[in-house]
Parts: sequence; structure tokens; C-alpha cells
Amino acid sequence: MESKIESNFHIMKEKKEISRRDFLKKGAIGAVGGLLLPNEIFAKEDDVREINIYNVHTGKSIKGVYYENGAYLADALNEIYDIMGDYRAHEVMQIDNQLIDLIHQIQKFSGKHKPIELLSGYRSPMTNYKLRKHHRGVAKHSYHILGKAADIRIPKLPLRLLRRIAMHLGKGGVGYYPHSGFVHVDVGPVRHWRG
Repeated sequence: MESKIESNFHIMKEKKEISRRDFLKKGAIGAVGGLLLPNEIFAKEDDVREINIYNVHTGKSIKGVYYENGAYLADALNEIYDIMGDYRAHEVMQIDNQLIDLIHQIQKFSGKHKPIELLSGYRSPMTNYKLRKHHRGVAKHSYHILGKAADIRIPKLPLRLLRRIAMHLGKGGVGYYPHSGFVHVDVGPVRHWRG
């Protein structure tokens, strides 16, 4: 029997598949609508974006709006940067907005109200070097160094479903680490692997 999340996943997948004729019709309507209708038809799907992250190493968390009325909120972003910073080196770096949006989408799609647990966000080059010396699978040119990757999990959501959600969104790399208890997501090229 499918879980509710798996069922939602299949529904979203089915909705995504439209015929070429439907695609062309919708494109023509959109083009004409742009000439005739107000700008609201071009409003983004998410006028307000929220995020709920908990850093398992530092205990820091944020739950709230970070994007509203077409703009990212500086105070919220700074708080996110701090939570996703390198706790080993005590360094903070700007996190790519696309990664923050991806985490928001994962949370929204999962339907879970629990925070996304962050195991690793930004890593300083020195931290990445040290991790490479002691752990297999740490990339030399990791997207973590660029503020474009996060290792995450959601309490009570099976990792395999978190992986499927991330892969379905198709926004970048997805690494599946079931033995370590997390899924890696980044906003680099679309690819996937098992660690």
C-alpha cells in the first residue's frame, strides 16, 4: 500500500506529463494573455516562501518567511547563512538562493511540518580538506565549499522518499547515503549517485 507522500509523488508526476498539443495551446494562451491581461498572470507560484531548518550540530534553527513580494528578505537570509555555516571552522558564507529555494520546495513537497535537519551546509576549504583525509566520498571540489550544497534529512520521512522528491524536482545533484542517514542536494548539474 502506498503512503500518502508516495501517492502525492505519483499525482505530481502525472500532472507534469502533458501532451504536445496541450503545451502549445497553453503557450499560445499565455502569449496572448500577456498582451491582454494584467501582470498578475505572470506572478510566481510562490509569492511567499518559508523555510524550516534545524542544524543538528549547533542546535540553531529558523522557521519563517525568507522571500516575499518578489524579494528575498535580508535578515532571514543572514539567519539562514548562519545556520548553514561551517560549524567546525566557525565560518559563515552566503548560501546560493537556488539552494535555499530547493530546500523550501523539498519541504513543501514532502508535506512534513517537521524541520529539515541539516547535517552539513557550507564547508570551508580547510574543513573539506580535513574531511577528505578521513572520509571516503568527500569531493575535492565540493559544492559545499561554494554554498551550493546541503546534506539533509526530515524526521519520520524515509530517506528513499526524500531522495525521490529531490530527484523529481530536478534542480541539481542528489546523493543518497542511507548508511549515513542523509540525502545530499546541490544546485550543480543534474545527476544522482548512491554513497
